[in-house]
Amino acid sequence: MSRLARLIRRILWIGAALFALLVGAVLWAEQRALSRHAPGHAPGLPVDAAIVLGGGMDFDRQLNGLGRQRVRTAVTLLRAGAARHLIFTGDVVDYPDLSEAQLMHDFALSLGADPARLHVEPKARTTLQNLHLSFALARSQGWRRLAIVTDAFHLTRAGALAALLGRPDVALVASDGLIHDRLSTRIALVLREALAWPLNALKAAGWVLLGWLGWSEQDRAAVIVSLPGAPPPA
Repeated sequence: MSRLARLIRRILWIGAALFALLVGAVLWAEQRALSRHAPGHAPGLPVDAAIVLGGGMDFDRQLNGLGRQRVRTAVTLLRAGAARHLIFTGDVVDYPDLSEAQLMHDFALSLGADPARLHVEPKARTTLQNLHLSFALARSQGWRRLAIVTDAFHLTRAGALAALLGRPDVALVASDGLIHDRLSTRIALVLREALAWPLNALKAAGWVLLGWLGWSEQDRAAVIVSLPGAPPPA
């Protein structure tokens, strides 16, 4: 029994060490994204459309600080001519009558954005779904040059998932909303992002494996893209 207990403790210590390394990698990637992918000098701009990933919603059914800052970043691109259109993407699980994408759209309108250049994808509930459905919307409009706007801590994973979906060429634009938020929110979201990496690695492995087996992108998407993401932060 003592051998089993030692083995379990060893496994737990190894798991904790690996997770700590993931957290460190997320923090490093965040700082790298802030320095290399700021809106004013992100490589790959201008684009036909920028995909704006949802940052979350408060209990009052309004965008939280991260979401508002992502929209501000995207509208800045629009005004500067760095993006011709914006795609807001994201659903809200707890409110079937509401989508985060629509809230972002409405907030962009309040900032004076041209409504003809704003587009909504209201069904996605994970980052992989955000990108898969937004890429499909962009293809239907004939938009080829694309960017992703999200917080710096999330940008590296979003770029990796875009590459998995066949779009390694997307421009990446870092929003800085998290660095202005509460410390408790920052800790919760960084921990959630670290947890999301191994979950997304499993999705990526499944996507590649099914591709090797001859599954089409549409069939793979029906299985892999619909899988849940990381749980929301406590």
